[in-house]
Amino acid sequence: MSSSSATSDTTPPPQGRLIDPRGHRFGAGVSVVLLTLAYLLNLPVVVGAVAVALAVSAIFGTRYSALGRPWPYVRRALNIAPPKELEGEYPPRFAQALGSVVLAVAIVLFLVGGDAGVAAGRARRRASDPSRRHGFLPGLPTLLPALVAPLADRQIVARQLSMVRDSR
Repeated sequence: MSSSSATSDTTPPPQGRLIDPRGHRFGAGVSVVLLTLAYLLNLPVVVGAVAVALAVSAIFGTRYSALGRPWPYVRRALNIAPPKELEGEYPPRFAQALGSVVLAVAIVLFLVGGDAGVAAGRARRRASDPSRRHGFLPGLPTLLPALVAPLADRQIVARQLSMVRDSR
C-alpha cells in the first residue's frame, strides 16, 4: 500500500467554505417567522419567496442566503463575539435544498386547494379500514390530514377531520 492511498483514506470529506453556524440558525428563525405570518395571513406568495430564497442559497452557496444576510449586522449591533467554531457550508445547503423542495410541494398543494384535503380525508378513511391495513407507516394515515390541513381549504379539511373522529 502506498503512502498516497493511506493519506487519501484519512482525508476528511470536502466541506466548502467555513461559515458561522449561528447565521444560518438565525436565517432559519427568520424563515419560521415569515412562514408563520404567511400561514396566519394566508399569503402563499411569502411561502414562494422563502422557497426561492432557500433554493438560491442551496444552489449558489450560503453567501447568497437572503434569510441569513441580516445576521452579521445583528451580531455587530448586539456586540456578540465571533463563533468559537466554524462549520462547513454543505450541511446547511443540504437542509436548504430539502426545505425548498418541501415548500415547493406545499405551494403545489395550496394551488390544488380543497381537493388535497378531500384526498387526504379519503386516504385516511381507506387506511383506517381494517381490511386494508398493511402495517406500513401506521402513523401516516393519522398524520397526513394534519400535514395537508394548513395547505387545503380549511372548511373541507375540518369536515373531513370531524368525519374521521366520528368514525372512531
